[in-house]
Amino acid sequence: MTLRMMRRLGAIAILAVGAVHLQQYLGGGYRSIPTIGPLFLLNAVSSGVIAIGLLAPIERMLHRRRAELMTGLLAGAGVAIAGGSLVALFVSENGTLFGFSETGYRTVIVLAIIAEALAVVLLAPVAAVSLKRAASGSSAPGMTRAVTTP
Repeated sequence: MTLRMMRRLGAIAILAVGAVHLQQYLGGGYRSIPTIGPLFLLNAVSSGVIAIGLLAPIERMLHRRRAELMTGLLAGAGVAIAGGSLVALFVSENGTLFGFSETGYRTVIVLAIIAEALAVVLLAPVAAVSLKRAASGSSAPGMTRAVTTP
């Protein structure tokens, strides 16, 4: 699987993470839960922004090094959102999180776990490779760099 494909699939996965949180915020009653409700809304909005950024043709808009940096940062943010959501769910299933406790693995929770795990697995390598390329100044395979002679 290519890095570009992982980026696109990871964007779809993080979009699914946000969609699940938005659905639970709007239709699942989470809107009325103090602290947790606003966090669900924040998750939905930030997931949408990250997904749009990852799906955007960044390489056409920015210089290669900046495009790699932006891709790496967006993918890293996606990993943080998805990973944080998984940890928060685990904590709420096994105790309380901000006074809230979740019980049982309803379909929506299983979907969230799948989307979050996929987002982490797909976006972590994208973040690592893109940030490494940005730091070293190397370009993606198939792209050439100008060679300067003294």
